[in-house]
Amino acid sequence: MSPTGNLPLIIVVAQTDNGKAFSEYFIFTGMEKHPFIYGGTGYDTGSNITEADFNRLVTPEDILELQLAVAKAQLENTIYNMDKEFHRAIILEGRRFEFEPTNDTPFRCLAMDKRFKSDIGAMFAKTNSQALAPLKTVFNVLSQINIKPDK
Repeated sequence: MSPTGNLPLIIVVAQTDNGKAFSEYFIFTGMEKHPFIYGGTGYDTGSNITEADFNRLVTPEDILELQLAVAKAQLENTIYNMDKEFHRAIILEGRRFEFEPTNDTPFRCLAMDKRFKSDIGAMFAKTNSQALAPLKTVFNVLSQINIKPDK
């Protein structure tokens, strides 16, 4: 099973709690120079916003949408800095470079591919999100599977 059809894979998480929130993105690019890109953002009420207003107006869905936009921009910037011709061909010349929500199947494919083991491990080391715990369990099991192609 090859994960290359599933790349780039962007995992975005967001969490809100008592007037604080954070979001993170993890991008598995499949590119040799930059195989893994990470970023995150923290939010809090500041001094003039009540916790109730913050919790009502700053929703996980909004934060996820914003963080995905940031992740897409970071991926495009990484591609541009790495190879301007490739960037022009894939992003600027009208090709569809859309992102679609998915289930955990693409992640499962990556977890079984030993080439991504250290990058996935880095994701779990960097994250502050409890939401990734189920994926960590999946990774711990699937990364132990040895795939042997038919000869």
